[in-house]
Amino acid sequence: MIKDLTLVIPTYNRNNYLVKLLNTIPPDFPGQVIINDNGNYVLDSIKLKYPKYIFYTIEPQLKMFENWNNAISKVQTKYFMIPSDDDLFLENTFSTIQHVFFEFENYDILIFGHFLINEKDERIGSWQPSSTQVLKNIDAFKIFSKGVNARFPSIIFKKEKVVEMGLFDKNYEFTASDSFLIQKCLLFGKSVFVAEIISSYRIWQNNFTNKLISTQAWMDNIKKWTNDLSFTLHDIFSKDFTKKEIMNISDEILATNMLSSLLKIKNEKGLRGVLNYFKFNGYPKHASLRTQFQIFITLIK
Repeated sequence: MIKDLTLVIPTYNRNNYLVKLLNTIPPDFPGQVIINDNGNYVLDSIKLKYPKYIFYTIEPQLKMFENWNNAISKVQTKYFMIPSDDDLFLENTFSTIQHVFFEFENYDILIFGHFLINEKDERIGSWQPSSTQVLKNIDAFKIFSKGVNARFPSIIFKKEKVVEMGLFDKNYEFTASDSFLIQKCLLFGKSVFVAEIISSYRIWQNNFTNKLISTQAWMDNIKKWTNDLSFTLHDIFSKDFTKKEIMNISDEILATNMLSSLLKIKNEKGLRGVLNYFKFNGYPKHASLRTQFQIFITLIK
């Protein structure tokens, strides 16, 4: 039942967008709504407007993944969703979830589709599973083995499974821990992919990612992700993946993330900057030929 679902929202100094998100939650939502106010930015007027919701003030301010873990620790229900404070739910979100709750039982992660929106709430893209299906372990992981297309406002987690997986690894600074957690839940659990869109995930033109994506710190986080994933596959799933397959998975993740930063590095630092980038991070030679060709095209633009 949907009453077994908590919406847990980590927020950091985005009151206007937080209110937009809260306004997309039905007043009669039977589950809990928890807001983790990282740094004490939520106005008292907002707290008074939503008296049924639980607001926690987090001081001193925590790093991103620490705050997310702190928020999840407050969940008392079997399942939870953890949207960002600038995401939005749709009119059909909770009726769709209710229907799926009746149809499927005992899952560890349930993945729906999402719209992509910009700062003005305009839709600029979308993603959703190609079909509705129940998958376990390796079969589920293979859908996101080389990158995670799902976004958090359209994912339902079983809290017990997330705790078993170690929550978000706080040793990641600002990216990849979320994708790795999803992959682990797929690898070690029962998953449901639902071919329905239930949320809007916001992309900012000059967001945190765009500012950091060409930095070495960003790639260090990506390389930690690929190393952690490779170790997991080699250590626990060696019967399911050959060494070559694991290297292909790792390099495909590296290559697709490099594609996002190579053009920016070339424009800012020229060919020498690109060569230094490969010197420090290695060239993803085990990535697919298609992705390597995309790298080549990016460099000659």
